[in-house]
Amino acid sequence: MQAEAALVASFVPDVTPEPPQFSLLARTLANQGKLEEALSCCERWIAAEPLDSGARYLRAMILEETGDTDEARRSLQQAIYLHPDFVLAHFALGNLARGARHMGEAHRHFDNTLALLNKLPATEPLPESDGLTAARLKEVVESLFVLENAP
Repeated sequence: MQAEAALVASFVPDVTPEPPQFSLLARTLANQGKLEEALSCCERWIAAEPLDSGARYLRAMILEETGDTDEARRSLQQAIYLHPDFVLAHFALGNLARGARHMGEAHRHFDNTLALLNKLPATEPLPESDGLTAARLKEVVESLFVLENAP
């Protein structure tokens, strides 16, 4: 609650916040379970920075949490359109497809994820990941393939 109040207080009236402020506030609200407020923050962020793929990714994660997987998918596709190498957006699309039992689509997204991860240094934290490294995400994706092929 204190973090949210401090962030809201830092917003100057009639001045559009910078993307890091929007990101921090939206994440804080989402972590507190205030998903509608977090989504509203993402919408304001997108309106202020329409080419920011991170805003669309975070919006998708919140939408997925609310159960709106169709809109989450659209937001992830927009993030990838804006930033084709956005690894986590490819991975998230794979997870959405997997959850909908669209395995061919899921494999395509996971293959894209692995191809992008193979271009990155293994210890490099991925953007929008809160510290998840390329190597760790690669392990996760590969383990999904192993699980699917297990008898």
